Amino acid sequence: MAQPRFTSWNTSDPGLDHLWRKVVINTVQDFGLRDLDHRITTIGPAWLRDHVHELKGYKYFGRDMFTGLEFFFRHQFEDGQFPDFFIPVGDQHVPFVTDPFKRTDEATQEVFMRIPVEADLEYLAVEGVYQAWKASGNLEWVKRQLPVLEAGLHYITTDKYRWNEEHQLIMRPHTVDTWDFTFFYDDDHFLTNCEIRRLDDSTPMCLFHGDNSGLYSAYRMLAEIHRALNSDTVAQDYEEQASLLKQRTNDLLWGDGFYTHMLHLDKETAERYPDERQRLSLSNSYDVNRGITDQQQSVSIVDTFRSRWLEKKDRYIAEWFTIDPPYNEKIAFFDPEQYVNGGLFGAVAGELAKAALQHGREEYGVDILRRYYDFVKDKNDIGFMWYPDGRGYGGGPIGWCGAAVVMAMMEGLAGIVDTASEFETVELSPRWVAAGIDQADITAHYPSSDAYFHTKYQKEDNTLRLEWTGTAKQVELKLLLPGDARPLQVLNNQKPLDYCIQTVEQSNYLQATTQGPSGSILVQFSE
Repeated sequence: MAQPRFTSWNTSDPGLDHLWRKVVINTVQDFGLRDLDHRITTIGPAWLRDHVHELKGYKYFGRDMFTGLEFFFRHQFEDGQFPDFFIPVGDQHVPFVTDPFKRTDEATQEVFMRIPVEADLEYLAVEGVYQAWKASGNLEWVKRQLPVLEAGLHYITTDKYRWNEEHQLIMRPHTVDTWDFTFFYDDDHFLTNCEIRRLDDSTPMCLFHGDNSGLYSAYRMLAEIHRALNSDTVAQDYEEQASLLKQRTNDLLWGDGFYTHMLHLDKETAERYPDERQRLSLSNSYDVNRGITDQQQSVSIVDTFRSRWLEKKDRYIAEWFTIDPPYNEKIAFFDPEQYVNGGLFGAVAGELAKAALQHGREEYGVDILRRYYDFVKDKNDIGFMWYPDGRGYGGGPIGWCGAAVVMAMMEGLAGIVDTASEFETVELSPRWVAAGIDQADITAHYPSSDAYFHTKYQKEDNTLRLEWTGTAKQVELKLLLPGDARPLQVLNNQKPLDYCIQTVEQSNYLQATTQGPSGSILVQFSE
C-alpha cells in the first residue's frame, strides 16, 4: 500500500515549526461543511472575499476546492457582479445596502448582498478559480467557470461605478485601502451603517492601487490558464491587457517609494485629504506579491514598511500597518489607530514576509516571521487585528491572516512554488541560510489531486545538500547561498551540474534546471 502523503513542516527551528502548526490550524479550522442550496458545500468564512484569501493556505490540506466557489458563482447577479455574503431575509443588515446591490433567493429565503463600495470581488473570483486549478489540475472544471469569471471582469471594467473611462483603471469610493466602508460617522448608528456603504451618482470616487494590481494579477492568471488550455491567442490577449494595465497603474499611482493610497477624482475630496501620497496602505504588500511591481519597486515597498516601523518602535509593536499614518478623524465607528484606521493586520505580516523573502530582503522576511511568532505563540489563536501597542482588536476571519503566513513560509522560506499546476513544474528556492536553519524536511501536498513535492535540506560545515522528489517533471532551482560563498563543486545525482549565480540585491542564488521528479544536489564550498 502506498504511503499516505500529507503536507508537513519539520526544521531545526522549533519556533518556526510551532508557528507553522498554529497558522495551519487557524486557517483550516475556518473551513467546514454546510448545507447550501441543498448541497453539501465546503466553505471557509461565508464571504467570497475571505474564502478566496484563505484558499491559498487551505489548498495544502483540503480536498474540496470547488463547492464553496460554485455556491457564490451560482448567485452571481445578472449584470456580472458577485455577492459578498448572504444573510436570512429579515436580518437587520439587509437595509444597509440599496436594492441594486442585493438579490433575494425566494427558495432559500436568503439575501445575497454586495457591499456597494467594494471593487475587488471580480478579480478575487479569478484568484479563487486559479488556486483551485493549481491544487486540482482540473481544467474541465476551470473551463466551466470561465464564462462566470469573464462576466465578472466585464462588469468591473465597464460598470459606471467600477471603471474609470478616462484613466482606464478600476475606481471605488474613498475607503481605507480595500475595506468595505467610507468616511462617515453619526451617533445614529443605523444611518452610519447605511451611509458608509452608499454608492450612487453623488459618491466621490478614487483610483486605488490595490484594486488595479488585483485586476492585473487576474489577467495574468487567466493567461496562464488559457495557455494550459492551449488557447494561446486568448492568453496573449490577457497578457497584453495586463501589460497595459500595469503601465497605466504605475504611471498614475506610483508615489514616493510606494503607491499613493487613493487618487481622488473630485477636487473637493482631494483638497480635504492632501496627504494621500504619504499614506502607506496595506495593499502595497499585496501589490508586490501580485507581480505588478518591478524589483526596484518591490524592494522600495518592503524597505518603506521597515523604515516606518523603525521610526515608531516606541509605540508600535510591528509594521503590519493597515494605513500609516492613520486618518485623524473617525471613519465609520473607528478612531485613529483602531481597526483599519491605523491598526495592525496579521495578513500584512504574511504578505510582507513573502515579499521580503522573494526580493532580496531574506533576513528581514525571516525576522517578520519570528516576531509574528513571538507575538502569537502564547495566544489561543493568531488573531486578526490589533492596536499599535499589541492589544487585540478582533474583527474578521483569522484564517485570512493564517493563510498569508502559510504562503510566506511555504513559498517564501521553503521556496516551493508551483509554477504550473499539480506541481508539474516547480521553482525550488530554499532560503534556509537566511534563517540559520541547518536541517529542513518539507512536503507540500494537494489533497484534491494527490500531487506533491517533498524536499530535504541539510547544511554541514562547508557543504549544502538538497534533495527532492514528487510529481514534478521539471525543477527550476534557485538555492540561496551563504553570504559571499562561491561553490567549488556542484553535483546533481553525483554528476557535475551546469549552473549560474544570480544576484538579487546582495543575495546570491545558485540557479539551475533539472528534469524528472527526483533529484539531489551537493554544493561544496572552500573552507
